[in-house]
Amino acid sequence: MGKSRQQRPNRVLKNVASGLQSGAHPIDRTSAQEPECTEGVHEDSEYRASPNQGRAVVFQHPAKVQVLFVCTGNICRSPTAEGVLRHLIKTENLEPHVLVDSAGTHDYHVGEQPDQRSVHAAAKRGYDLTDLRARQLVVSDFVEFDYLLAMDRGHWSILDRAAPEEHRGKISMFLDFSRKYAGHEVPDPYGGGGQAFEFVLDMVEDGAAGLLSDIKKKLGV
Repeated sequence: MGKSRQQRPNRVLKNVASGLQSGAHPIDRTSAQEPECTEGVHEDSEYRASPNQGRAVVFQHPAKVQVLFVCTGNICRSPTAEGVLRHLIKTENLEPHVLVDSAGTHDYHVGEQPDQRSVHAAAKRGYDLTDLRARQLVVSDFVEFDYLLAMDRGHWSILDRAAPEEHRGKISMFLDFSRKYAGHEVPDPYGGGGQAFEFVLDMVEDGAAGLLSDIKKKLGV
């Protein structure tokens, strides 16, 4: 898919070290504080709920669509979505044309593997998350990626506030692409049991299928 996820921690360290020169520095947590992830949006940021939010995208790289899933720590929801979409892309033989990645709004788990409960739940359905490592969202992601997909409204709010004006149209709620769960958020399963992780997978699979259809239309395949 273009970049090895096993090399991603090095990329993150490079971005942090060279942030002032490249603009690829982590999102400033003092200027984009995160609310409780399942409780909605910041009071000063309007969430524009729409099934079409973010779909009028002008791709930066027409031959390769680049997708970034975003959650809090990049160990549960967003790596699950990355793993599911990567699997679908491989099944459709679209790996040369679609790059999939994920990131967290915060640096709580940088360099760590996904939560083992996410790994186990995904493995039961044929998805491999073992090569993924958590990283934090960086400013250059807004330039590099064509889709920036928030797992919940708190993440959407952070992305919307941090994005350069010309890239805000790339931001969507991930489940805006879902047929069954449109208008919903992907709940944080971290404090729950196995069923919470299974339900997240149900939502992610449906959202990823809809997202893949949208990507294929953009690619003309």
